Amino acid sequence: MNRTRIIAGAALALVVIALVYVITSSGGGGYIVRAEFRDADGLRKDSSVKIAGVSAGTVSSVTVTPRDTAIATFTLDSNAAPIGTGASVQIRPTDLLGEHYAQLTVGDLSQPQPSGALIPIKRTGAPVELDDILNMFNVDTRTRLRILINEMGVALAGRGADFNTLLSVLPPNIDQARILLGQVASQNATLQNLIDEGDRITAAINGKRDDLGDLITVAGAALGSVASRQAQLGATIAGAPGALTQLRIALNQVGTAAGAITPAAVNLQAAAGPLTATLRALPPFANSADATLVTARQVAPALERLARQGQSPLTALRPTALSLQSVTQQAAPILTELDQRAMRDLLYFVENWALGLKARDALGHFVGAELTIDPAVIQSALDSFINNSGLGPLSRHRKSA
Repeated sequence: MNRTRIIAGAALALVVIALVYVITSSGGGGYIVRAEFRDADGLRKDSSVKIAGVSAGTVSSVTVTPRDTAIATFTLDSNAAPIGTGASVQIRPTDLLGEHYAQLTVGDLSQPQPSGALIPIKRTGAPVELDDILNMFNVDTRTRLRILINEMGVALAGRGADFNTLLSVLPPNIDQARILLGQVASQNATLQNLIDEGDRITAAINGKRDDLGDLITVAGAALGSVASRQAQLGATIAGAPGALTQLRIALNQVGTAAGAITPAAVNLQAAAGPLTATLRALPPFANSADATLVTARQVAPALERLARQGQSPLTALRPTALSLQSVTQQAAPILTELDQRAMRDLLYFVENWALGLKARDALGHFVGAELTIDPAVIQSALDSFINNSGLGPLSRHRKSA
């Protein structure tokens, strides 16, 4: 019994769920989709909504927004619901009588959208009417179009390979152009500032366009002169590497010489101070020397005569001077010996001898004795000293002299 009640309750729950799904998906308004169009011309209430060419619902209403766009509301059948992310709508003509339908692309069904979802205006589109196309081809337009097609045929004649190359490189170029336009769009504020600055620069230049014209004229003349001498300029540029190499070598040599000169420069700098003082003292010295030079110039002739007259006596005295030199050399040991051993004693003896000879009493009388030395005694003492010291030649030389 309990098992039967459980099965009955489960069946009732399934029936309730099925009824709720039917009511939410078809009954009670069905699944609603809204789409915004710039122009919904040709689309009206009860127009057909198709998915993959199969009728899937109807247009419930078409209203105008405050933005002057159209909002079309679609009611989809239960077997056509729901739509996914990225769904889009295009208005298509049914026939040449002006009937239209909404071609719905459901998008990514792995991400379903709730009922009442809005397809934005960037994913909606309206058809180009045949009347619009026919209105474009009036007489003048057809004439110009014929000329354009004819000129394009002339331009492309025999250039199929070039056109194919253009078609092959066109997609990457379009992609790059799209990227460039995206960057420009993201930098619109910077571009606006650039335009404003350009306007100010243009206004400033406009006030000085005469000066700018003169500048352009002078620049044109200068460029013309350069162009007329391009051969010489080319030769100069061609010889520039060799000249630069020689200049580099010369600079290296100058650097080496500078290193060698540095100590001399330091010494010269140290000598600059004393040299400056010397140079400052030279003018007074030169002024003082002028009188001396004048006197020396006057005395010079007399000195020259005196030198000439004194040459003969000096020549005659040369043998005597040589003899005196020999005597002096031989007497050097004696004088040294006298200086070292007897000179102090001799001086002491003479000093006391003088004191003894010059002593006086209280009445002024001399008190002492008179000492007389015979030259022969001195000569005998010298000869004895010389003989004892081994200086015989000096004794003989004195006797012969």
